Amino acid sequence: MSYKHSGATSNYRPDIDGLRALAVMAVVLFHIDKAWVPGGFIGVDIFFVISGFLITGNITSDIGQGRFSIAEFYRRRIKRIMPALMALILVTLVAGQIIMLPADFKDLSLSSVFSALSLANFYFLFSVDTGYFADDSTTIPLLHLWTLGVEEQFYLLWPLILAAWGTRGYSRLVLAGLAMVALASFLLAQFVAPSAPMTAYYMLPMRAGQLLAGAICLMAVRHHYRDARLPRLLREMLALMSLALIAGSLVFINEGDLFPGFLAIPVTLGAVGLIYVGSAGGSLVNRALSFRPFVWIGLISYSLYLWHWPVLAFARYLAGDLDLQLKLICFVIMMAASILSYRLVEQPARRTKASLARIFTVYFAVPTAALAVVTAAVFATGGFGLWRVDSTYVAQVEQMFTESGKSTDAGYVCQRFMLRDRLLTAPACRINASEEPPVLMWGDSNSGHYVGTVREIADEAGFGFRNVSISACPPLLNNPGRFAAARSATRCEASVDMVREILPDYDHIILAANWENLLSRNGQAFIAALGDTIRTLTEDGKAVLIIGRIPQLAQTDPTCPIKALRFPFLRCADRSAVDRGVADEVNNIIRMTAESFGARYVDFNDYLCEDGICRGVIDGEFSYFDRDHLSWRGSERLGEALRTDAEIIAQFGNFTGSDAAASVQAQAPELALTIEPQLSLLDPAGWTGAGLYGSTAGLLASDSTENSYQTARFEIDASVFDLHPNANSATLEFVLDRPRASLPVIRLTLDSVDAKYEFLVDGAAGRVIARRDARQLDWSANFTEDSLRLTVPFDLPPGTRRILVELLPAASEPGADHAYSNEYMGTVTVRAAALAFHAR
Repeated sequence: MSYKHSGATSNYRPDIDGLRALAVMAVVLFHIDKAWVPGGFIGVDIFFVISGFLITGNITSDIGQGRFSIAEFYRRRIKRIMPALMALILVTLVAGQIIMLPADFKDLSLSSVFSALSLANFYFLFSVDTGYFADDSTTIPLLHLWTLGVEEQFYLLWPLILAAWGTRGYSRLVLAGLAMVALASFLLAQFVAPSAPMTAYYMLPMRAGQLLAGAICLMAVRHHYRDARLPRLLREMLALMSLALIAGSLVFINEGDLFPGFLAIPVTLGAVGLIYVGSAGGSLVNRALSFRPFVWIGLISYSLYLWHWPVLAFARYLAGDLDLQLKLICFVIMMAASILSYRLVEQPARRTKASLARIFTVYFAVPTAALAVVTAAVFATGGFGLWRVDSTYVAQVEQMFTESGKSTDAGYVCQRFMLRDRLLTAPACRINASEEPPVLMWGDSNSGHYVGTVREIADEAGFGFRNVSISACPPLLNNPGRFAAARSATRCEASVDMVREILPDYDHIILAANWENLLSRNGQAFIAALGDTIRTLTEDGKAVLIIGRIPQLAQTDPTCPIKALRFPFLRCADRSAVDRGVADEVNNIIRMTAESFGARYVDFNDYLCEDGICRGVIDGEFSYFDRDHLSWRGSERLGEALRTDAEIIAQFGNFTGSDAAASVQAQAPELALTIEPQLSLLDPAGWTGAGLYGSTAGLLASDSTENSYQTARFEIDASVFDLHPNANSATLEFVLDRPRASLPVIRLTLDSVDAKYEFLVDGAAGRVIARRDARQLDWSANFTEDSLRLTVPFDLPPGTRRILVELLPAASEPGADHAYSNEYMGTVTVRAAALAFHAR
């Protein structure tokens, strides 16, 4: 492919179509699976640069030839953009009527009108919920049309500015001024994004920089470097550098980064660089972009961009997270739809010679008016559309929608981001009591979603309680803001201050929170803070009860059972299934911490899980609102099931001192050792190293750092050997709660021969792996569903005067090929541990 330099941009540039292909495929692959191309969303920025370059070229060419017309410009824009867009919207609305639930179909119909008016970015900025209980935006079929809104808003102004400037040319001073405006756009995005990320992402002032960058490139080529052909080596180097900027953005930027802003500059410069090199003689990179398959994808890139997102959105709307097979099926569907759209809609529309009035009427005015009528009809039917004629279906949907709401939909759940005085005395927050009860239930949203459950238990057990929940704020008395998100720290501290003031009015405190997130983010520091809170409360004479964490599901769609009314093949419960082990490990830590500091502990996961798998189903009904929270009806449903659990009712009865306390006494499990425990290793005072908590139920050891191994050590020294002068062998035995998420190590070291017997516990696989000299011992491991018993007999060579027992809570993790690394974190619960000496 030869590259003949020309200042006229009317000459076809296959490399630009190849660049379009790179941009659209980056976006498509990112939306299919973000892990494939972490920065794939920057493809949109490449599109903006290309658009600025090409359309500015068309406008300035027409101005230079004295034939520019605003009317003709918009005539071309309408026939280029609207036919394929309207076809997409039409098909999307039909699919939405079939697939979507009423509230979602209402949103879709309204968004279609805004999209047709090139105002999609405004609509989604102000309508998409990004709050605490936000829905997943990946199921909004027209969300991607915000980019068309940005472009069309830019082209409302830019042609007028260029026309007003006329044929005066673009001096370097003018280009420098435009470059300053573009830079101001990037600076504004960098300033706005931290506090208003969606505004920075969706709105023209923060996106104009890329469009202007393409325009500046065109003006530079057209007016200053028309006859400048760069040396070959320089072109190749510049092209490679530009490609590297784009590739680096695709790989190293991700959606969690501050974007747009300064991070949008490299991809913008990369796109400008490749376009410029193609105008100045070309390079191997430009030749590669001109490869026919790339050009072909570039030609259909507009249709592919239009169709790819609705295909994925509807698939996720029905199926949730997509597996590889569904992702491939979606790719095939979007490619087929794009080809049909390109050939049957785009190309015929481009060839039309109709006047602006006819094109405006046929391609824009009439379809947009029709969309407005359809939207009005959809709203008039409450979002049901044609389904409104089925009264039975309508009644089922309305009832199921009501029951699938979040816990705060129940009027008796008193949860706020910031507490107010009236909430602490409101009668609605006082449950099962005509006067102020002696029990306070306090926590974050995980406390709020338990209120319906405890409400049923309280009614059965005969006590009343007040509930108060602070969203995303842990129930800690000292410095709770430290463990909250930075944006929530101040209001968290202020809300807890108010809780402290009312604590003297209550004798019994129930605590519940998102223990899993708090532990994963803060580790040992949070355990210590929770222990301090429990200690303070108990020293003040209060009884404390901790409620454990529900399992965090793999994925959750609380409306899935409603969708299943029309699509019975949906397997809603199986979609959310998750192994119980992770929740149990978290709850073991919380239970051990509670017991260590004198509190009681209870959880309800036996009612959410079966055979070690949790699906969020109670009595055959899906009962979660999202991955982390029960719905308000699910919370009540769990409580209704617990009414018949005598042990749970008794635990709460014992805690509150109600009449139900006498019914059943909870029994702690007995884990007797198979050997005589001549030397118990369960006293935390005997251990050094990593922090341990102990209680009558055992020991808890934790590794909460990514940069070191945290190891607990128990040393058997000469004073112990003096008590067993004839011992020539010994047996070590550990009983652990079966670990699921991390792989702990038990290590035994003898000073006489410097032997190390090391055992890696892979609880997920149900096996112990002997390392170092441990292979030589006649050891045994016995796994049950809940525990591991490791028995290690070993000889005591003459002169042995010291044995070191070490426990590494997390040396590896499942799926890590059992390779040790200090970055792993986790906990291990020791139920029994002892060393017995033998004289043969």
